[in-house]
Amino acid sequence: MKAILNEGIQIVKDTTNEKILHQIRMDLTYQNPDFTQKSRYDYYLGDTKQHLTSYEETDEILYIPRGYANNLALLSQTGGLELQFEDQRVFFDTLIKTNSNFSLRPYQASAKKDFLLAQQGVIVIPCGGGKTVVALSIIDKIKQPTLIIVHTIDLLNQWKDNLQEKLGIEHIGVISGKEEDVQDITVATIQSLRNHHLLPQIASRFGMVILDEAHHVPADTFRMVLNQFKAKFRLGLSATPNREDGLTELLFHTIGRKVYEIDYPYLIDNGFLIKPTYKVVKTTFDYSPKKLTPSGKSILDWHKMSKRLISDFYRNEQIYSTIRNTHVKGRLALVLSGRVDHLKLMAEELNDDYRCAILVGTTKKKDRIDILNKAREGKIDIIFSANVSDEGLDMPNLERVYLTFPNKSEAKIIQRIGRILRPYPTKETAEVYDFVDNGVSALYRQARKRINIFKQTFGRYTNGEF
Repeated sequence: MKAILNEGIQIVKDTTNEKILHQIRMDLTYQNPDFTQKSRYDYYLGDTKQHLTSYEETDEILYIPRGYANNLALLSQTGGLELQFEDQRVFFDTLIKTNSNFSLRPYQASAKKDFLLAQQGVIVIPCGGGKTVVALSIIDKIKQPTLIIVHTIDLLNQWKDNLQEKLGIEHIGVISGKEEDVQDITVATIQSLRNHHLLPQIASRFGMVILDEAHHVPADTFRMVLNQFKAKFRLGLSATPNREDGLTELLFHTIGRKVYEIDYPYLIDNGFLIKPTYKVVKTTFDYSPKKLTPSGKSILDWHKMSKRLISDFYRNEQIYSTIRNTHVKGRLALVLSGRVDHLKLMAEELNDDYRCAILVGTTKKKDRIDILNKAREGKIDIIFSANVSDEGLDMPNLERVYLTFPNKSEAKIIQRIGRILRPYPTKETAEVYDFVDNGVSALYRQARKRINIFKQTFGRYTNGEF
């Protein structure tokens, strides 16, 4: 079997057999989450396709994503065919200069070793376990021009700080919004890259591409961007690679297989993270009105229910009371909600008791930096935030998180809990408070899912009440 390896894999069809080609097509076909969602809620399907594919073909060539390389090798071996790759990946002989200033923990060294052997793939290390340090050590080792792709400004700034501090790199390029400066080491937001008219030319300048927090990038976005890169090294970083939309395999097929994984129990057992405590606070909130779908099916009106939930006087009083009884001024807590109006309401109520700050998507860059710096310096007691805090919130002094709004996403739940597990000199506990609405069956089911995710992830590391 002959194949060309560059930004993807191009299989010469007449060098293999139809049985293998059919299996490849099957493997690279996925259930369309948009179709599943519309079908579940009886929405109009229109021309929504039931399946997505990550391959294309002509009469002569089958084009497939590069992360499928290991699967292809196994298929050819099983089919008794010799796989011959023509390697057209980009690798530069002129190496960048680094001045490393850090050491690796044993498991981080193992992650680095396994990636260098594979040359592409996903490294899975929980929040606080040092994914970024592993990636920096890989950059330091191979010294290839590298593009780091992130999806938030906070992550972009953290990468710049780490590259300067730990690798001694002074001139770091940035591609974000109106800022466009391409250097041997460049950090870029995925949104800016996706819409960049010179993306192919930019991609040709790098021997390694890193996708940070890979699981949160929309599937069509990371496919479109990464499929422009012929870079020899392709690295994905994630704390929780399981995608909410069910397209986890598409992630691996695009970036590469999972090459290394470590779990929370190992990091907790060895003192790298703090044991978490998970406590359920049962609310009295109740909501029963439904709405009808076009076919007459009765379902929960999520929008109206959410508005009622965030304005419910007794539920909010329970949140305030819980925070006042559990959080100490001078320490740092994170209060999360899915609605900005709810965050503002809670911050206003608690502002007399604590030094509060609101951090949301519309917060200006200057204000964001100021809030995060004050929080790290102990000048803020509570940060009220929405999804903006799921990644890029690097504050070891964070001790408590309050989940005040329903959510069932495994990745987000683990990310949010992971925020408070980093060791810190004055930190003795890491506490999660989950407000569970037993009076609404859909919300209760989501709560049970959150609790089960916690049990499966952290298991014996809790003395919380369920």
